[in-house]
Amino acid sequence: MEGVKIVYNIAQVLGIHGLKPKNVIHVGAHIGQELSMYKDIGITSGVFIEADPTIYKRLEESLAHETNWKAVEALVSDTQDVDVDFWVSSNDKMSSSLLEPGLHLTEHPDVKFDSEPIKIKTKTLDSLKLGKFDLVVMDVQGAELKVLSGGIETFKDADALWLEVALGGLYKNDCSINDLTKFLDQYDFYPVYVVIGSTMWGDALFVKKQSILNQRNKI
Repeated sequence: MEGVKIVYNIAQVLGIHGLKPKNVIHVGAHIGQELSMYKDIGITSGVFIEADPTIYKRLEESLAHETNWKAVEALVSDTQDVDVDFWVSSNDKMSSSLLEPGLHLTEHPDVKFDSEPIKIKTKTLDSLKLGKFDLVVMDVQGAELKVLSGGIETFKDADALWLEVALGGLYKNDCSINDLTKFLDQYDFYPVYVVIGSTMWGDALFVKKQSILNQRNKI
């Protein structure tokens, strides 16, 4: 129907494209709310990465009885062992970021940020040496390009990347969907699903070219 925008969740989008990942790495995991969904779509193991120390403790608790799921405390970026500002938000810290809030303050006035950031030391994704994954998920509030730049060896052989994306400007010096598309093109990842709403942010699925060809050959 003209003018109607259909929004799918990650499970639906993966299904549409015939992707059946067996493991996942999730950067910016909060307390691991997606765990049950990952299990429902057949993912059997994974790593959840969270930067905020207090939220990380809750993540650890949520995975305490899981044998194939690991929690890692790390602020992932494109630098190693550098103390940076981490801006903490009021919405159970779900909008916290290593980037200073920009238009987020006016576009989402209900979300407040502490007046002073905390200091956290950065790690690159590759330095964590967590292995390779079928699916890479990121929810890092505008810092996706920083995470990817420091994690090429980790993500380059994945089948797909599910990223929170934005038009740019919600955080200072954040990346836009165009920045991500240009960067990931170098590694043969193509955007097959992108939805950005009036809130200036949304989600995108980038799929490896070879994975697309593999699915086409099955038809």
